[in-house]
Amino acid sequence: MKAKPAIIDTHVHFFDKGDAELDLEWSWLEAGADHSILGNIDPIKAIRFDIDAVEAESRFAGVAGFVHIQAAIGSKDPVSETVWLEKMRLESDIPLQIVGHADLASPIAVAQLERHLSASAHFVGVRDFSMESALSIGDISTYSQAFAFMARENLVLDFDCEYPNMHAGRKMAESNPNLVFVLEHIGFPRSRDSEYFRNWSTAIRELSQAPNVVCKVSGLGMTDPRFDAMST
Repeated sequence: MKAKPAIIDTHVHFFDKGDAELDLEWSWLEAGADHSILGNIDPIKAIRFDIDAVEAESRFAGVAGFVHIQAAIGSKDPVSETVWLEKMRLESDIPLQIVGHADLASPIAVAQLERHLSASAHFVGVRDFSMESALSIGDISTYSQAFAFMARENLVLDFDCEYPNMHAGRKMAESNPNLVFVLEHIGFPRSRDSEYFRNWSTAIRELSQAPNVVCKVSGLGMTDPRFDAMST
C-alpha cells in the first residue's frame, strides 16, 4: 500500500485568554464579537487553544507540522505574539513555523520584521490585512521597502485576495519576483453560485501565472459550513 504523504497544516490559530500575564488580545474572540465576513463564530470560541490541543485533534490525520498565522488581533505589539509562540515551540516537539503581523506599509515595517526575526528562528513570514484594500485601489507602492527586506530574508507574504483583486495580485507578484506570495484560503470565496465560481476560476487562473504565487487549500468551509465536493 502506498504511504500517504505527510500533511502540513498551513493555517492554525492559537490563543490563551486565560493567561493574565500575556500582553496579547484576540479581539475576534471577545464575547459578542462577530466575524466581519463569517458572522457568528461563537461555536469556535474557547478560553485556550494551543499547540498541545491542535496536536491532540490532528494526531490521527497524518499531520507532520503546523504554520501558525497571526491571530492576536488587537494587541499593542505584534512581535509579542511571536515571542509567545516561540516559547511554546521550544517547549514542544511539534514542528511549528510562524507567520506574524507587521505594518508593511508603515515606516516601521522593517524594524518590526527585524524584531520578529530576532524573537524567533521559526518566524517565516507575514500577513497584513491592509493588503486587500491596497490591491483594490491598485497602489502597493508603500510596501516596496518591506517587500525588498522580506525577499532578502526569505520571508513569505500570506495575502488575502478576493477574485476581483487577483489581476492586481498578479501584477504585485510579478513586480516582486524574489518574494513568495501565499494566497490564503484559495481567495476566500464568498459565494457558491455558478457566476461567482466562473469569475473566481478565471481570476485564480490568471493569478497562478505568476511563478512566485502559491495557494493554500484551506478555508473551503468557512463561508459555507455545509460545503462539500458536490458544492462546486
